[in-house]
Amino acid sequence: MRQFGSLFSEGIEADGFVSRADMRRRREAMLSESLSEQLRRMASVAAHALQPRKLPDLPATVDCILREGMIKPAGLPDPERALSHPDGLCGLVAELSPEILVEAMARGLYVRPLLGALAWWSPSQRVVVTPGQAKIPPGVRSHLRKADLTVEFDRDFDDIVARCARAARERFDGSALPPKLMKLFAAMHDAGFAHSFEVRERGRLIAGGFGIGVGGLYTSEQTFGDSRDALDFGLTVLNRHLTRWGYGLHDARNDRNVERFGGKVLERPDFLRWLKAHMGGGRTGRWSVESTLCGPPMPGLDEAARH
Repeated sequence: MRQFGSLFSEGIEADGFVSRADMRRRREAMLSESLSEQLRRMASVAAHALQPRKLPDLPATVDCILREGMIKPAGLPDPERALSHPDGLCGLVAELSPEILVEAMARGLYVRPLLGALAWWSPSQRVVVTPGQAKIPPGVRSHLRKADLTVEFDRDFDDIVARCARAARERFDGSALPPKLMKLFAAMHDAGFAHSFEVRERGRLIAGGFGIGVGGLYTSEQTFGDSRDALDFGLTVLNRHLTRWGYGLHDARNDRNVERFGGKVLERPDFLRWLKAHMGGGRTGRWSVESTLCGPPMPGLDEAARH
């Protein structure tokens, strides 16, 4: 896997020669944050943690940070032993790399910030979409017919991650990712596991997002969009490609917006059983859009489009 990443670009589509050093400098600049951005992210995390509905989670959260900060447990935690408050917390991240994240996701874990630290999570429920049975939201159908929007994959992964981070900071909901985690996702992209999608209108970027594919599972990480319809268009085209490429589940974690695609809730035991049975397959490497999957509803592909 360490050698595999060298086969792919580092998140930039260049017309001429661009050195690896230049690409690394660009990535460092894009996936870093200024002091004001850092303070805003930290304030957002604090405000989110201090919401009345979140206050009962604080004792277990602080206990986890203090206890595991001292003992630094080795290896990955057992997702079936996750806490119920806060829902899904499994423990702090002691070591992190693309290889470790791939193994963790195959076990049903993902990584997210926890009051300044990074933690492993496996929530009691996940909202998932079966790509081959995904509905087409009403606002997307006109765009499919008119072909007024275009979608691209993996054109500029770093830019999409940076835009998602900017949108999360503006929402002030505690979801903004720290630079360390953004750079890890960029390394996952280099290794062929993380992918971005971009939605453009007459060349202007208006929506996008990124996620990770491991085996038959694709997990959305973050998205942004000038309009819900533009973002839904990108997700519809993404679901069509996931269907064509053999992905069995599109995991949205706790994003209820995917219910418009026919999303359903999976309990943790059912999700973990599904993972064990579907870790083969997937599509590792750089993705490119198949133009035939960007047009009107297709019988046999959009099975749920009319429902």
